[in-house]
Amino acid sequence: MSLRPTAAFVTAMLVFLPLRAAALDLHLDNVQTAASPFEFNKITDSGDTGISISRDALIASTPSYDLWMEPEGVSAVPQYGYFRYEIYVRPKTSPGQITRLIFRGKTDGGFDDQFAEVHFTVSNGASSEAGTIMLPIFGRLPSGAITSDQPADPIPVFLATDKEISVPLTNQLKQMPVRITGASASPNDRSLWKPVEIRGATSGAFTPFLLLNGAPPSPDNLKIWLQPKTPQAFATALIPGKNKEDDVITVLVRYKTLAREEMSSPIRVRVRFEPWPPYLPFVAVIGAVLGWLILLGVRARKEESGDQMRILVAAAVAAFLIEIFGMLLVAGGSELKFLGFPIDPFRLLPATFIGLIAGLAGYQSRDFLLNFAKISFFKLGNTGGGQ
Repeated sequence: MSLRPTAAFVTAMLVFLPLRAAALDLHLDNVQTAASPFEFNKITDSGDTGISISRDALIASTPSYDLWMEPEGVSAVPQYGYFRYEIYVRPKTSPGQITRLIFRGKTDGGFDDQFAEVHFTVSNGASSEAGTIMLPIFGRLPSGAITSDQPADPIPVFLATDKEISVPLTNQLKQMPVRITGASASPNDRSLWKPVEIRGATSGAFTPFLLLNGAPPSPDNLKIWLQPKTPQAFATALIPGKNKEDDVITVLVRYKTLAREEMSSPIRVRVRFEPWPPYLPFVAVIGAVLGWLILLGVRARKEESGDQMRILVAAAVAAFLIEIFGMLLVAGGSELKFLGFPIDPFRLLPATFIGLIAGLAGYQSRDFLLNFAKISFFKLGNTGGGQ
């Protein structure tokens, strides 16, 4: 029996077999990070048709092959502690013959998620070609990706005015973008505020946005809108607590990085109630009236009514001027002190205290204005003002 027909049949079958039957294979080299290696191991391969490369795909090529991975082609498998990669390879001469290869990526070390240059080799049994492709690699545990630089001092909020505060976000992953998917805000003391709103760019509704790797902080894409309840805010500002801030707004930022589950990061925004600065000199005047009433009860009641009014006016004018001077002093970077203790004239209680002292020192306030302005109105009666 002759073997020639059988040999001819086998030869014909080999000619018409698809190219992918020639055992197309892909090997990915491990990536050595500063902390530990990230290892790739092939799980399986199969043929696919009707697959096209999207504009967001991670693409590489060799003289004979195209190779790519879609962004959604990498996913975490947390129950087994690895990441699953779907990578496609096709011959340039036969673009319709695509091989899908599944890899497992894993590390035992901790490092920030990042993109890395991965060396690969494509072979078809008879020849092989090498190249590189940028692929994401992942640490054993997700690292915190989002931070926000908050000012050292609490952010001022006027007692009766709405306030929009920007919450700048920084991507801590130097080699991986982060998508901000949402945010919510809650104050420590809800009695001080109407419902807190989350806003986006141009003060409109919040929309998800991307923080690129290595980009500067984003100050305008996330904002909170605060509306104080004036009576409660006034009472809080009048009797401050032991902390510099009057309340803390916790902004819970939700974000997602490639292949990871959505995570959240709390951002603490400290705020402090302050009166509108032009009101503060008048608050000091109110404090001066209170101080004058005390002075009137313990000393100035023996003065004639006209002299009592002169002391009151002198105390009010002195409180007004001292408050303005103190505000200018602090705004210029200096300090206003009383008996060696610093006083913040931009706060409600210290402004009242400044006026109270000016009222209690009504005679000295009168002397100061008399010597400073030479206004005869501040001269007291024949008794010399009780001095």
